[in-house]
Amino acid sequence: MMCPAVGPNATLECPLRELHRNATDKIRIAVLKGNVPEAPDLICTQTSVDFGPEDGIRDAQLRRYQSKE
Repeated sequence: MMCPAVGPNATLECPLRELHRNATDKIRIAVLKGNVPEAPDLICTQTSVDFGPEDGIRDAQLRRYQSKE
């Protein structure tokens, strides 16, 4: 997973991220400076972040998808 303000297909404009040099001219939602966290998390400071199975909603259901149950 990555920050929605990263890469050429970014969907947001964030003050913490510079717009990618190959970004298209499409309209993006702007994050206001007042909404930027004071202590940015890893998703704000790195290119991408890995999430484990315990972090995903897919694995939070009672039975695993396509299981025998």
